[in-house]
Amino acid sequence: MVLRSGFILFILTLAFAGGAISVSAQEAPDAPVITSSTYTDPEQWYRAGIGSFTWELPDDVTSVAVEMATSTDAEPMRVFTPAITSYTPDPDDLYNGAQFIAVQFRNQYGWGEVAYRKLKIDMLPPTDLSITLTPEPDYPYVSTITFSARDQLSGIAGYSLYIGNSAPIHLTPHEAQLGYRFTQTEEGTYRVITVAHDMAGNSTANHFPVFVFDVDGLIAQDSLVLGVITRDGFIYSALTLVTLLSLWFAFRTYRRHRRANALLREEVKEVKEQLVKVFKALRDEIREQVQNLRAQKRLTKGEKAVVDNLTQVLEVSETLVKKEMKDVEKLLK
Repeated sequence: MVLRSGFILFILTLAFAGGAISVSAQEAPDAPVITSSTYTDPEQWYRAGIGSFTWELPDDVTSVAVEMATSTDAEPMRVFTPAITSYTPDPDDLYNGAQFIAVQFRNQYGWGEVAYRKLKIDMLPPTDLSITLTPEPDYPYVSTITFSARDQLSGIAGYSLYIGNSAPIHLTPHEAQLGYRFTQTEEGTYRVITVAHDMAGNSTANHFPVFVFDVDGLIAQDSLVLGVITRDGFIYSALTLVTLLSLWFAFRTYRRHRRANALLREEVKEVKEQLVKVFKALRDEIREQVQNLRAQKRLTKGEKAVVDNLTQVLEVSETLVKKEMKDVEKLLK
């Protein structure tokens, strides 16, 4: 009888001990629910900045462990006692790409489950902003502007197009690929600015001049639109424009040669004025681009070469244009 009572007491003791261990394990803190008023959506891309993560703190929690991690396998190692209810990562702890904040609670029974919340950071602006302007020969005063850019992290969200002082035109990447139709009919030089935006809100911009002038006599009631100049294409654009203007000038002169001298002088005078106007606009635009590049603190060897070559080309082009004008004036005397 005594043996049986002792055995029963032993069994009850084991059961009680096992129950106590089970209860202790169940009373360890649950995984925190991490929220953020700054980074509201874990799947959205954000630019680097100061933002906080917060969580509700149970009454029995005595410590909190926090860590910015590269994966959901990492354990938080920074322990805060007394427990904190929010955490602001140091900007130096953030990097481009997806990362995680890991948070873990501890109470009198030990550490609970780790909670992870994704954070996607993109601090880099889009690159390789490319712009192309193509005249449409079948439609007077119409050219199509197409542009594209790359963003390896968050991707391109869209583009903004500014023409002169008009309101911005917003285009999706697909619409930008199809092209925007430039339909200005009034003569002049238009400053066109294109801005590429990525999903995180970073942006990069480029601008170029568009020249619109009548070519009555070459193509009746039509317009010639020239002048796409990007950072990597200064030299080629300048040479191309000067060549086209020279050919246009020579062609118009030839067409008028059979007419009376008085009419020829008048026509050549108009061409000369138009050529001076267009070349002056091109020269001013290129000089502004050169000043912008020289103002940058760090230029690569390639960029320095572009600036030097462009300055040289501009000087040569201006000299050639002046010489051609003098030669024409001599012929008309």
